[in-house]
Amino acid sequence: MIDIDDVLAESVGGSVTHAVQATAWRDGDLTFPLPEHIESRLEVVSWRTSEDATESARTCEVTVASQDERLLPRSLDAILGPYGAEINLSSGVDLGPELGERLQSEGWFRIDTASGKRYDEYYRDTDQWVNLGVTVRCTGIDRMSVLEAARFEQTITTVQGTVHSAIAALCDELVPVGVHQVADASIPKIVLDSDDRVEAIDTLAKRIEARAVFDREGQLILKPRSAGTGTWDLPDWSLLALDEELTADEFYNAVIVIGRDPSTQEEVRGAYYEPHGPTAYRSGLKKPYFHSSPLMTTVAQCNAAARTTFETVVRRRQSVARIEVPPHQGVESLDDVLIRVGGDVLVGSVKRVERSGGSGDSTMKLDVWLPLEDSRRLQ
Repeated sequence: MIDIDDVLAESVGGSVTHAVQATAWRDGDLTFPLPEHIESRLEVVSWRTSEDATESARTCEVTVASQDERLLPRSLDAILGPYGAEINLSSGVDLGPELGERLQSEGWFRIDTASGKRYDEYYRDTDQWVNLGVTVRCTGIDRMSVLEAARFEQTITTVQGTVHSAIAALCDELVPVGVHQVADASIPKIVLDSDDRVEAIDTLAKRIEARAVFDREGQLILKPRSAGTGTWDLPDWSLLALDEELTADEFYNAVIVIGRDPSTQEEVRGAYYEPHGPTAYRSGLKKPYFHSSPLMTTVAQCNAAARTTFETVVRRRQSVARIEVPPHQGVESLDDVLIRVGGDVLVGSVKRVERSGGSGDSTMKLDVWLPLEDSRRLQ
């Protein structure tokens, strides 16, 4: 969980008016509202942000209204256009005219689609059309989209030094880099045979059991790959809906890791097989998960990586509980959550977070991984 304003934390589930704010940016400069036209703030009609532990990027969808026609996406440099424009979205609560709004950033999103509509009304008595304003609907992806677009001009990239320094070099002048939550480690000189910058960063992050994501301030950071940073004890009164689902889509009972010996250029492999239980790797029930990495150079490294990767894969095998609750701006994917239902406590890990709202109201939907064992229900 991320740290949030005490007032925001205390307001969760309370009788409050929810607030949201959107601003438009390009190349680090505020483009709407401008200081001299601050009264022309973007009126957010509806909004939604989504974060998934199995995806590298966060997404948003927002519809805004304004009297300013300049917001219509009509040109390459449109304020809300898909060619370099960004939206910074914040949500929170409105405490009234004296205390004002308390907001927490939802993130920085590069606009990838924009559609606008102008509203006019004809007045017969004056024989005139009057512009009543415009609405613009945008979808966006966080700054991971910047790295995805900026593919290497060469298909062979060489990195060395440490994981942190190598990732910083790959992000140089493209996106800001924040404070990492995973310890650094040295790496040998590595040749990455790909033009995909995001894939290169992910390969380096896996070296230290991390995942690369963008925080709410738009900075690339490394976080633990298989654990969140906090626990939310969900009050029993706050549960609005609960559904559970179990599928075999993400079921694997073995992991095969493939690397390459730099001295011989021969392929090396390591593996881990589920040893026992109803889903043990055996005849009739074999579904291996494959992973390759240029950072794996020995069989021992591949075996170790297979064992740790299996722990991550097992998390995906769990059932998914879908719950709807009042919004909490501090909850992130992989955070632990305690769900109280009918005297039981379900302990799970957040797979997906979706916050949305409009017209002064907001909600939050969570997909939560739950263990399959009967012992998950604690009295």
